Order: sequence, then structure tokens, then C-alpha cells
Amino acid sequence: MKKDYLCSDKIHKTMKSKLLEQLTIFLDRRSHNWQQRLCLITFLMLTLSVIVAGVPMHIAGLVGRGSNILYIISAVMWLATVMLLALYLLRHMSLRVAISMFGILTQLTGTARIVYMAIERPEGFDQTIIFNQIISLALIIYLVMAAVRHIPTIIATISIATIVFAYLYTDGGFNKQIVVIFALVEIFTCALGEMIRRGIRSMQRENADYHTTLNRVLATFHMTKTELLAYIQLGRGGQSNQDITHFFDRLDERTEANLIRAVEQRIAHRRMLHADISSVLPTLTPTEQEVCRLIIGGKTIQEIASILNKTPNNISSVRIHIRKKLELATSDDLREALLKTFKL
Repeated sequence: MKKDYLCSDKIHKTMKSKLLEQLTIFLDRRSHNWQQRLCLITFLMLTLSVIVAGVPMHIAGLVGRGSNILYIISAVMWLATVMLLALYLLRHMSLRVAISMFGILTQLTGTARIVYMAIERPEGFDQTIIFNQIISLALIIYLVMAAVRHIPTIIATISIATIVFAYLYTDGGFNKQIVVIFALVEIFTCALGEMIRRGIRSMQRENADYHTTLNRVLATFHMTKTELLAYIQLGRGGQSNQDITHFFDRLDERTEANLIRAVEQRIAHRRMLHADISSVLPTLTPTEQEVCRLIIGGKTIQEIASILNKTPNNISSVRIHIRKKLELATSDDLREALLKTFKL
């Protein structure tokens, strides 16, 4: 018995895993970004809820009011939903058109139910009207979440017009506060949805700009993203020999050769500068020569300290030693004196 249970559980997990895998493949094929995926999931959930649960439960008498006219409306809704889903799955209709038509179709069937109930006025008709308005509001919210453009506003307009008609036609057959509340909530939901949609588009543009800039930087340096990140980490210092070796291992031969050649050229340039300073001022220590070079370059004490990985007080002491060796007066500017000394 235990072996049979374990075997059955294993089969169940395997089937579940394969089902999730197939669903993921389907979503990947039919959507190109997370917004399209969200829209697709919303469309599938709404259509399947109508086909599998909503309409069958109504016709079976489990939910809603029993009436031949209402049954016919539900049946038409079911057939139209099946057709929309089939057209989309067969790639005869785009996702945007399919979810838009489904939203309008659902609202029109709700409007038909409300108009019928307002005209016939059976016992408890106001509850049925409110129930259909709740469906309309839920539909608007789902479409707003899916960032569908314009359709929530169209549905809200039809929904508000329908409940106002029902209220006027029934001579105030239900509380007017209900009309006001539904109207305000649907208007605010549509406004919020438009703000969300614009925010999403703005983030998408920023994301596209980021990737464009990143690709340009990578193309300029002839590096991959991993190589560039490793290069930045190396430039910040504090890397062990193992980290440096790992960095060069991640570079391709062309990038490594270019990097080594650039470093060699820079080393040669720095040696030339140091040689000039040491020949003119041979009494300066290597650190003092480096500080002189940075002072000539217009660096501040804080910047020099950061570059040489020293404290500002330490750099100030080095400057004092340089001034003494140059025999400068207190009022003399160190940078101007160095520029005159090296005739720059």
C-alpha cells in the first residue's frame, strides 16, 4: 500500500511538473514581456471562468436568477467567449483585440440583464442589478490590472449609463446612493488605471534606454556585462591575487590583449612623468613626486587622499615637506610654483 501511494504521488508530481512546463512554454511563446504575460493570464482566467464556471453554474441554477431570457443571454455569452478564445489560440486574433472584445462583450451581456430586470421588475430585481454591477466593476479592475488601454473606460461608461437608466426607469427602485458609489468607484478605478498604465510605459522606456546604453558601453569596450563588472571591481582595488587571476580568466583573448596594451601604455606615460619630476627635483620621495603630479593636475587634498588611499592629514604633511624642499614662502601657491618649476 505504501509503495502504491508513493508511486501514485510520484506520478502526480511528474504530471504537475509537465503541466507547469507546458504552461510556461505557452506563455513564453505568446508573450514577449511581463506586461503581455499579465494580460494573457488575465484573458485566460476570465474566459475560462466564464466557460467552465460562470455560465454553466447559472444555467444549472446554482447562481443568478432563473429566467429563459437570462439563460439565453448567458448561452450567447458562453458561445461568444468560446469563439474568442478559439480565435486567439488559433492565432486568428491578437491578444489585445481578444481581451478588448471579451471585455465589451461581457459588459453588453451585463447591460442586457440589467435592462431586462429593470423592465420586468420581478421580486428582488434590485439585487440582480447590483450583482451585475459588481461583475462590471470586477471586470474593470481586472482589465486595469492587465494594463489594457481605453477598454476599462468604455466599459465604465456603458456600466454607469446602464445603472442610471435602470434607476430612472424603475422610478428609483433602488437606493440612488448605490448608483453614485458605483459611478465614482468605476471612474476612480479607470483614472487610476490610466496612471498605472502610463507609469508602466515610462518604466518600459527607462528600461529600454538602460539596455541601449549598456549595450553601447559594452560595444565600446568590447566586453560582456560580466567582464565589465569584473573590470569595475578590479578598478576599485582591494582585490586579492586570486581575484585578479579570476578576472583575467573571464576575459576573452582579444579583450585581455587590449587591456594589457592599454595598461602598458599608461605605465609608460606615468614613468615618463615621474622621470621628469625626479630629474628636476631629485630630492623628492616617490610619494612626494606622485603628490606633485596630482597637484599639477588640479586635484584637491581630498581627491589626492582618495586616489593614493591615504588620509587628508597625511597628504597635508606631504605638501608641507614639498613646500620646504622648494623653499616656498607661506604666501606662495604650491601649484603655481610647481607649474613654474616644470615650465608647464
